[in-house]
Amino acid sequence: MSDKSANQSGPVSFGARLAGSQAFSLLFREGMSLVEETAGYLDGPGRRESKMLERRAALAYPPHGHLIRVVCSAGEPGPELAAAEAVRDGIAARGVPVLGPAPLFRRQARHRAQLVVRSPERATALAAVRETVEAVAAGRAHAAVAFAVDVDPQ
Repeated sequence: MSDKSANQSGPVSFGARLAGSQAFSLLFREGMSLVEETAGYLDGPGRRESKMLERRAALAYPPHGHLIRVVCSAGEPGPELAAAEAVRDGIAARGVPVLGPAPLFRRQARHRAQLVVRSPERATALAAVRETVEAVAAGRAHAAVAFAVDVDPQ
């Protein structure tokens, strides 16, 4: 019975003891500094970056979509644009969105034009580009044209 009378002081509150401890105070200060740092980021650059992500998603730009660049080049001016138009028409006929053709600066004495395919579905876009470029390159009308395909260009 003497043990029972010694424990009669009342329940022990571990929460009150922990909240008053030096370890908890240090942990709380570190946690609050992280919260303040995150809030500062979200009020400044984080807000701008999140708006850019929404725009990139709406336009199907990476990381929400995939880009494929097709460059057509020829030694004389003209054939590269005709080949790029043929590639554009073939890709568009397969239901994949394509931008261009747009002329590029000459490089190594070759005239160039480019197309950019922008699609949320990578496999569909790759298949459309591969099939179309192979078909156009095999045709005699574009024998003087070289084709370069860059998947997810930088």
